[in-house]
Amino acid sequence: MGLSEEQIQRYSRHILLPEVGGVGQERLLASSVLIAYSADEESAALTALVYLAAAGVGRIGWCPLDESDGLKPKSPLSAFFGGSLGGGLKRLNPDSRLVPVHPDGGAGEVFDALIRLGDEGAPVDGRFEASAKIALRGVSRGEAGEIHEGPGVFGKPDVTPSPGGASTAASQGALGAWLAARALRHLVDEMDTVGSTAQARFDFSHGLMEARANLS
Repeated sequence: MGLSEEQIQRYSRHILLPEVGGVGQERLLASSVLIAYSADEESAALTALVYLAAAGVGRIGWCPLDESDGLKPKSPLSAFFGGSLGGGLKRLNPDSRLVPVHPDGGAGEVFDALIRLGDEGAPVDGRFEASAKIALRGVSRGEAGEIHEGPGVFGKPDVTPSPGGASTAASQGALGAWLAARALRHLVDEMDTVGSTAQARFDFSHGLMEARANLS
């Protein structure tokens, strides 16, 4: 594909990173990620969206599992986008395109990676789950959060964060950033989560952060 002069300037810091480079940046621009989230994980979803767009992911699907309108987030982070999720994303990075997806629809859309945020509840169209090479799931409660990769990622979590009321801004931010980082690493390295299972969790109230299967 090759990068334009404008893109070389835009992603110059990424290109200088040996873990990314020009080839890795081209892969990100050609890649796509679907973010499907429950209402209580909207801030984490928006955090992941910002990181993915800033990194140069070319197409990002936005799929709220509790409502049909995917372009009117209610999280305080929505102010970052100036009242328009699609317009705000374009201002953040003109190379990234936002695709609103209904959990029961999305005909014709296929994504390389799927980030699923929230507990068991409204299902994501099984076609998205089957087509994505990268399957990530995240959930937060109170000061704690966890992520899962690989087979069974959409089933009941094996590791449960310590209970607590609504998730805090810190835990939502950490969860969204961690999931975005994992997705980006897989996309750049052209890895998938098929045949592998990994979990990681954190609990800020106890100073805990641990990972399994090289998830650090």
